[in-house]
Amino acid sequence: IMSKVKVLKMVTGEDLIAECKDSDNGNLILKNPCIMVPAKDGGIGIAPWAFMSKDSETGLEISKDKVVFISQPVDEFEEQYTKVFSPVVTPSNKIITPGDLKLTT
Repeated sequence: IMSKVKVLKMVTGEDLIAECKDSDNGNLILKNPCIMVPAKDGGIGIAPWAFMSKDSETGLEISKDKVVFISQPVDEFEEQYTKVFSPVVTPSNKIITPGDLKLTT
């Protein structure tokens, strides 16, 4: 089981968001890492990081000395990230009333 979602500032200047845990040999394992990129509307978007790697879904191992800091993400970023990678589909808030139902025979 992976730990909580974290924001990582890399020595390269990249800002990543990923599920993060320690590996057995002292490195970090990042599952579904994404880079945070500026969006046209002034917001922040996320894009897959190391998207060509088969290991990005199971966990990429990186050396801790490549990370400047690790922190908790702002709630909105964590929610957006979790929605993208969560296997659970959240139901819509639409309430179905009897008038919405149609019987077919």
